[in-house]
Amino acid sequence: MNLEIVGRHIEITPAMRDFAFDKLRKLEKLLDGPLEVHLVLLVEKHRQLAEIQVKTRTAVLSGAEETGDLFASIPPDLIPTLEGFQLTGTFSFDLTSWGWVHLIVGVLVAVAGVFVLRGAVWARTVGVAVAAVSALLNFMWLPYYPVWSILIIAVDVLVIWALTAHGRDITR
Repeated sequence: MNLEIVGRHIEITPAMRDFAFDKLRKLEKLLDGPLEVHLVLLVEKHRQLAEIQVKTRTAVLSGAEETGDLFASIPPDLIPTLEGFQLTGTFSFDLTSWGWVHLIVGVLVAVAGVFVLRGAVWARTVGVAVAAVSALLNFMWLPYYPVWSILIIAVDVLVIWALTAHGRDITR
């Protein structure tokens, strides 16, 4: 676990660092792969706040806690919450698997494009379906590459519009 602790208006002592590391060690057991943990401890007049961000291979988790005691503020709710939380569903896929899925969908888009240029009506339907699947896959890719995903989703919408609005022009 890579733990980075930043203190704002407070000096981080070795005892604080050890306490935080021991408290956050459970995260390694709960989450798969290497972890990057960024912990910010903030002390103001009557306010003591801890903010945490945990990055894994498949997810980014964050939380904040404000109490009267700085040691109690170090994410008390995060670990029990994660113990009952399983990283399943769309965003927990291995990135290599998503790469292969994108490669296969890209090949389907290329094949449909060749047949669209030849004027096949069925290829326009396939092109719309593949562009819709591509947009859906890039929506799922948003947490990893947001700018690229939004760009590809916009291109997919443009392709769907072009294939449905101007498809008859190619067949004439």
